[in-house]
Amino acid sequence: MEKHIARCQCGNVNVECVGESKYVGMCSCDDCQRRTGSAFSLTSWFDKSNVKITGKVHVYSLTEHNGIETNYSFCPNCSSTVFFEIPRNPSGLGVSVGCFTDQNFAQPTVSFYEAKRLPWIVVPKGINRVIAEGGSEKVSD
Repeated sequence: MEKHIARCQCGNVNVECVGESKYVGMCSCDDCQRRTGSAFSLTSWFDKSNVKITGKVHVYSLTEHNGIETNYSFCPNCSSTVFFEIPRNPSGLGVSVGCFTDQNFAQPTVSFYEAKRLPWIVVPKGINRVIAEGGSEKVSD
């Protein structure tokens, strides 16, 4: 079974994910832009039962713009947000793709909040795009 290792900048927090991710999503919502300090976030979703976390984390809980509560776990030493959980989806865990040690990680399969995406960000061809909350369309190649 395939194994993926993610870690924070200083190495104090490690996440071991076994098997394939459910999906890899890029998100351009305002909350993800602020959280990452970048134009979008890139997250891989795994079944929590296939994930082992070691190291101490601090948790920042946020009720996002869409009313969804999200718990972001970050290293108290280097402040890297390594993973997050959404209580309404208790079996899933989102891991920040930039924290994985494998630089050949899978490309995104979905892009969320396309209406907020900066126009110079190029989205891979053929992935699902969610324009805003509640709607999606398939991008033609």
